[in-house]
Amino acid sequence: MDSELASIISSIKGEIALTMIKQIEPCRTMFAAYAKERVSGSGDDSGYEPEEDYWDSHYQSRTLYGPWGGTRGVGDEKSYEITVDARNLTMTIESTVTGNPRYANSDGWDSGNITDIIETGRGYHWENSRIYQQPVARPWMNDAGDDFAENLLMPMIDLAMDNLLGGQTNA
Repeated sequence: MDSELASIISSIKGEIALTMIKQIEPCRTMFAAYAKERVSGSGDDSGYEPEEDYWDSHYQSRTLYGPWGGTRGVGDEKSYEITVDARNLTMTIESTVTGNPRYANSDGWDSGNITDIIETGRGYHWENSRIYQQPVARPWMNDAGDDFAENLLMPMIDLAMDNLLGGQTNA
């Protein structure tokens, strides 16, 4: 009986891990979409617009549209490293956005990962930034993670369990 239970548990864990792995690309898409809405200001009622647009109307924001000088913005799906630990059934999502090299010669430009700076609105060192002068928090990671888990990952795990166990798991 113990080996049968262990086999069932192993099958369930395997199915959940496989489902998580299958959701990596939709996860990237969801995080990039949240970033486009929350960071670029397109879904923000505060009236905030990407600061690049203020200074150069011909420049499309790297934050919204992707790579500039070899780096990628938060709205680019390639800015998210996602790993699944099948053994522990965990998924880790990391934003790898770094400071825009366009401003490398500016006072206080940040070259490293700037996700925390964008999310909190604190830690800006770039003195020519409109955001530095009046900090603007633009969080997206937690909300995107909650939405992904609630509306995409968990329903897919429920479906996988239905398929594995031959019936509905959620009554």
